Amino acid sequence: MKINLLVSVFIAILSVQIADSYSQELCATENVNNRLLQMDSFYSNQNMLIEKSIQEIINNQKNSKVSQISAVLTMPVVVHVIHLGEAVGTGTNISDAKIYDAIKGLNDRWRNVAGNSLDLGIEFCLASRDPNGNATTGINRVNGSSILNYSTYGITQAGCVAAREDSIKDLSRCRHQAIIIFGS
Repeated sequence: MKINLLVSVFIAILSVQIADSYSQELCATENVNNRLLQMDSFYSNQNMLIEKSIQEIINNQKNSKVSQISAVLTMPVVVHVIHLGEAVGTGTNISDAKIYDAIKGLNDRWRNVAGNSLDLGIEFCLASRDPNGNATTGINRVNGSSILNYSTYGITQAGCVAAREDSIKDLSRCRHQAIIIFGS
């Protein structure tokens, strides 16, 4: 439960950070999340449990006399960049540096580097091993240009003839814990 909670929160926060840094290219994550909240009662209930768990963590830290986290939980993640065939660092195929910056920003927030919130004792890093124990960079790049309407319209949005969300996810669906999509 805790791992699923953290992965879900990580996806939301990291997607917002990337969307902020690429304001001209809108990420469909928020649209997909809103649609699922409205149409999928299981997803909506899980989201409410996540928010409740986060609030409990915050309340426990506020009420705790110990202000320092004794152990930091490090969460390895895999970032899936679904691009349109551009070279790394151009267009929808964002650079490794952008990904590192987004993870650093996320860690700064979760560890309260600015000092205006709570240190949640959680840090994220790019995975160094895949599920089979093989070395990995933690960044999976997949060309999505072959998916019908993806290059023109991005991922399915209400009233649009965009690419199907599951078709895009199937490009990089794997044994990893989370699918984080950056691009159109």
